[in-house]
Amino acid sequence: LGFTELTRQFDLPDYLKEIEPDLLKLKKIDLLAYLNQIENYWDFYSDLEEYSKAKSILNDYIKNYESLFEDNEFYFRNVFSSSINDARSYVDEAQSFESYQGLYLSKPYNDLAIIYWKESDYESYQINKIKSIDHDESQGLNNSQLVVKYVSVSNIYAAMKEREKSKKHINKAEEIHSNINDIDEIFISTKALYRHYMSESLEPKNVLFKTTAAELSFTAIPLLHPSTRFLYKLTVEP
Repeated sequence: LGFTELTRQFDLPDYLKEIEPDLLKLKKIDLLAYLNQIENYWDFYSDLEEYSKAKSILNDYIKNYESLFEDNEFYFRNVFSSSINDARSYVDEAQSFESYQGLYLSKPYNDLAIIYWKESDYESYQINKIKSIDHDESQGLNNSQLVVKYVSVSNIYAAMKEREKSKKHINKAEEIHSNINDIDEIFISTKALYRHYMSESLEPKNVLFKTTAAELSFTAIPLLHPSTRFLYKLTVEP
């Protein structure tokens, strides 16, 4: 059985509705415990296509975490400036106040963006996707998934004929791509960038291959690596 069928079979949404009054009581007593409890509950509703409920839980989660960070910013910044290891042990692997926020807020904003995408609300998708990206960057992420996120935003702007905004985000994706060293990460980011180039280009395929290979610094990648073969297959082979 798929996840959606399982949730229906075991009446998981009914269970969540049943415990909702208790969750609201918990929220008044211990906000952090409440937030930990509802984390990822939005996935259940999203998979059942109950998007309004999923967004409601997500927005509540995000709003309350942002309020907690805002109210306790002075405390957290003192912790990060402390040289006492015991103090820093409470903030996980984060290196700064901003990166600590990102640990908690990047995924919820990305999940919210995905729901808006499913609802074809592309403007709200962009807003939340960019917030997710900002939190990713605050954590110092510099990988293919960040490239994929920037490309997805660029593609939406391109579809809306907002070329300058599209170019701004694809330039950022290219910048991050150029700093990736892991060859498998390069493969993933290359696919995302190439698909963007392909959708935007009027060039013949063999010309596009040479142009894209140059732009993505493919001369540094072994010719037999899957990323090179993938690019060649899509651009040159029939």
